[in-house]
Amino acid sequence: AQDVDAYSKRDMEKPARDTTVGLLPPKLAQILLNFGAFVAKRKTGTKDQPFTVFDPFCGTGVIPMECLLRGWRIFASDVSQKAVNGCTNNVDWLRKEEKILKRDVESTVWKQDATKPFELKELPDVIVTETTLGPGVAERPPIKDAAKWKTENEKIQIAFLENAAKTLPGVPIVCTWPVWYHSKGEIHLEKSWEKLHDLGFRATLPPGVESDVPGRLSLVYRRPDQFVGREIIMLQSKK
Repeated sequence: AQDVDAYSKRDMEKPARDTTVGLLPPKLAQILLNFGAFVAKRKTGTKDQPFTVFDPFCGTGVIPMECLLRGWRIFASDVSQKAVNGCTNNVDWLRKEEKILKRDVESTVWKQDATKPFELKELPDVIVTETTLGPGVAERPPIKDAAKWKTENEKIQIAFLENAAKTLPGVPIVCTWPVWYHSKGEIHLEKSWEKLHDLGFRATLPPGVESDVPGRLSLVYRRPDQFVGREIIMLQSKK
């Protein structure tokens, strides 16, 4: 593994950054990919690498860049053309910086709404993605606002999971959901969680890892000063 200073330096030097949305820390991207390897191995029953990863909410490409550094093939898409352009620029920049040739590690980036049917020619080993966290929050939000954001976000999460279940059947998913911290506690996505079983998914955690959220198998990544945290969900097909 490369040291934290190297990751921080690379993250600051990359050509495209979008501070208007939540910035995915490279450290968290590494964690998500490690979990992705875990669920992919469970699905295939093999330890063979490299994996093929699909990131359908790629943003400016933190997860795709980390995949390239691991030698993992990456498919990446986003509903925003600005994000697609940023991801493409960052991936191309990293290839030059680290001398990663396309013939050695393939990457493909395109514009796509993650709630619309995916048309990949082959199934990836795993989906690893930071889904939308909603609006940026600079201070502790009122409960009313957090409840509104929750309702809006759940529609996107459920539509994405429905789409993935139909058009990428059997592919495990590692993703993040937003958690809002207001004056009286926290708000998680409840309908999305309750819908998992109906969509054919089951949540899982690696052996020996205890859940951070009572009543569900998930973990939370959050700095103490943040008012929007990330709930990490690992999903496998029930079949």
